[in-house]
Amino acid sequence: MRLLRLPLRHDAHCRDGRAHPEQLDLYALVRRTHEECVAAIHPGVEGNDIFKLSKKIIGDAGYGDYYNHGLGHGVGIDIHELPNFNRSKNIIEVGSVITMEPGVYLPGVGGVRLEDYGVVTENGYEPFTKTPHDLHVIDC
Repeated sequence: MRLLRLPLRHDAHCRDGRAHPEQLDLYALVRRTHEECVAAIHPGVEGNDIFKLSKKIIGDAGYGDYYNHGLGHGVGIDIHELPNFNRSKNIIEVGSVITMEPGVYLPGVGGVRLEDYGVVTENGYEPFTKTPHDLHVIDC
């Protein structure tokens, strides 16, 4: 389960509120992007190709101008290591511990990022995070 907290600001006062339909659509887009990208990960693929896939999905939905960061990266001794899922070219290898974290941020509307850690196996991407990406909206 994912928690989406929606702080609202009106006349300098903050409060919680209901999800706007565009926020829900944005969540669905980022979730679909995440799922399609992790399904495309396998040993020998270029990180840049997975990044381009994420850019295409988000761009085709009309939000390309609001996706301005890499899709993910390797994790090891440092938090940001190779392989990268961005504009640089590098081959994804078996045993790579990686993040997948597409995100879209709309000024005045909000932003969504889904981030999971996992490992690349002979069969593809195996997430460490077993939490489903289902969104449960609780009206306030």
